[in-house]
Amino acid sequence: MKIHANKLDNGTQIEGDVILIGGGIVGLALGNQLADAGRDVVILESGTEESDDRTQALYEGKFSIGGPTTERTQDAYLDASRFRYFGGSGNRWGGVSLPLDPADFEARDWVPRSGWPITLEQLKPYYNRASDLLEIPHFFPELDGGRFAEPSMSINGEKTLRSRPVHLTRYTGNIENGPFQRWKDETLERENLRVILGANVSRIGLDPDGQRVDSLDVKTLDGKEFSVRGKTYVLATGGIENVRLLLASNDVTPEGIGNRSDWLGRCFQGHAAVFNAFSQLLPLVPSQMWRDYVGRSRERVSWVIGSTLAAQRQARSGNFSMYLRPLPMKPKNEKAIHQVALRLAGKDAPGLQLLRATFGIEHTPNRDSRIVLQPDAKDELGMPRLTVNWKHQQLDLDGFERSIEQAARELGLHDVARLRWSGLDGTIDRFVHVGARHHMGATRMSPDPKQGVVDTLGRVHGVGNLYVGGSSIFPTSGIANPTLTILALTLRLGDHLASKGRAA
Repeated sequence: MKIHANKLDNGTQIEGDVILIGGGIVGLALGNQLADAGRDVVILESGTEESDDRTQALYEGKFSIGGPTTERTQDAYLDASRFRYFGGSGNRWGGVSLPLDPADFEARDWVPRSGWPITLEQLKPYYNRASDLLEIPHFFPELDGGRFAEPSMSINGEKTLRSRPVHLTRYTGNIENGPFQRWKDETLERENLRVILGANVSRIGLDPDGQRVDSLDVKTLDGKEFSVRGKTYVLATGGIENVRLLLASNDVTPEGIGNRSDWLGRCFQGHAAVFNAFSQLLPLVPSQMWRDYVGRSRERVSWVIGSTLAAQRQARSGNFSMYLRPLPMKPKNEKAIHQVALRLAGKDAPGLQLLRATFGIEHTPNRDSRIVLQPDAKDELGMPRLTVNWKHQQLDLDGFERSIEQAARELGLHDVARLRWSGLDGTIDRFVHVGARHHMGATRMSPDPKQGVVDTLGRVHGVGNLYVGGSSIFPTSGIANPTLTILALTLRLGDHLASKGRAA
């Protein structure tokens, strides 16, 4: 059922079993799952059904990206990388779906703070359920007695480089009047699920001892104020806004909710694309072998080349991947280099096309990469604006270059391709591009309250009825687009909340 917050009276109090703060991917999936289980669910969504500039401006803040010795300001990123209306960033998500690598769940002794407190085996059934929701094939069909499609190419038995499968779902706002729009419409029409649009949570109110949420303060941009109370609360406003609301709700716990260990807002991670003018792959094997690695299609599985856990251990690096697309221009000198490479390999394939190589670099957990409240800047609702400092460690830069060398050596040794790359020259600023809108890690998951913000279910340490959903709870970022993992964790949380019944 759709309710516009501006039509509520000032001082109204709304009650429900489960209160979801945020109507994006997590809110949609969890709200419908719990409504199906008979729970009385309320979704509080800041925006309405369409984007508007005034609501979107609530995201404005300060942003920088850099390495150990460099920094580049890019304030527009905070507004441009998120979408504040019903459906959230799912309205602009391209639909790229893949699970995290097995390596991402492992504690890697050369990557501080790595490893997940849950296993891939535990998450596999939820990955398959998330795939069902998105109407794409299962990534783990062996659970159903099936097999996944084999990649068209295997490089040395995938000892160093492995092919990672990627599906594109039609559950994206990029498809007009597609399944995602229908999902939103059906959610708004459900009688046992209330979606309150234009409802901005300005404060999570704790009870006097700080151990449970008592109520939420909610505001509209037109001046209405009301409160919402429930038995269970789930914060799902995105990888950055989750942190802002927890930090700003500081009347009972001055350091912010869930921040007694000083982890809230720290270890912010994102996915950067790295390339330069010489990021090229020169294929040495027939084009059909590369077809499923170049570009993506909603009609078939695509593949990305990435590093194995053994390769990461050898290179002392984080995770790494390589994305390929056609190179639109083929200058004569580059075609000549390609022909020389073919001849050196004893090949004769003049029809092979040069490819642009873009590299994905894992942003390893770094306490100095963080989100903080600005002390002297507030948005229209009176909420403190944010400063986000996305900061890579030297490990990221050095490990990335070793991964490039490793990949180039492996491709060349087996006469699969030649890789051209000119190096970072000691700075990340020149080549890192923050096109991905993946915000992870700043409410990190840990079973130990001293090492994180939430437990393995996403429950805030020390607050018995408050959970956090989304990629902000990821301990590490890996290199995969996070949405499928977000959905898998959401469905897992939904099972937990449904099993607790109305007294959750």
